[in-house]
Amino acid sequence: MSLKQQFYQDSSRVSTKTGSSRGSDNTFDNVTQTPIAGRLIVTIVEGQKLNVSNYQSRPYCVCEFERNEVVTREAMRHSDLPNQRSKPMDFLDLFRAATTPVWKHKAVFDVARLDGEVHVSVYERVHNNAQSENFLGMFKVQPPRRLNQTIDAWFKLSPRSKETVTGEVRVQISYEKIEYVEVNDFEKSTSLDNTSVQSYVSNYSRTIHRRRNRRELRKRTYALYWIERLPVQVTNDPFANNIFNGTPF
Repeated sequence: MSLKQQFYQDSSRVSTKTGSSRGSDNTFDNVTQTPIAGRLIVTIVEGQKLNVSNYQSRPYCVCEFERNEVVTREAMRHSDLPNQRSKPMDFLDLFRAATTPVWKHKAVFDVARLDGEVHVSVYERVHNNAQSENFLGMFKVQPPRRLNQTIDAWFKLSPRSKETVTGEVRVQISYEKIEYVEVNDFEKSTSLDNTSVQSYVSNYSRTIHRRRNRRELRKRTYALYWIERLPVQVTNDPFANNIFNGTPF
């Protein structure tokens, strides 16, 4: 068997295997993902009158929405500021950070359904303690379903079973709709040299700024590239023809 015949025989085997594998991959094409309707912006601002077990504890929150979970930072102290780190911590600073914590932690969730609830649980982390994690309370919030509507309120903490829970947490929640970028939003460019790419990107950026009213996308630049398949032509190059003729190199 010549090298040319062996090459075409191996190619037919590869094409047969490829065809069978494509049939199995079609099962993944039938899987539909839940479309994302918008984004939910949740900011855990602060708390007050928490029932902490130790004044050296550092409260934090766990925010959950549609099976997505975000853990906030520990409560900020006055001594954590850059200009206050060299100063010793006093008792008043520890007391405020434990019972009246400030987080100002922002979390962003993708919204697939508008009937979901935001679950917030508060814990305390105590260093140098046998029981370092303690539950301080929880609450649920129904997020807004309209655009340009923000919830900014205090929510009272509730126990899970029979815990002694006090205090409340301030939360800010807003909902924004996602504006998808489509193919028609791009300007077609035939060449991709440096000059045309810069002009292409700048023109598209101005278009996006005008269409999006200088909102979230003003800090992002998107570019769309596509590859066109061209037919392969066998030239008269003797080096290329040696592969098909079976001529040794």
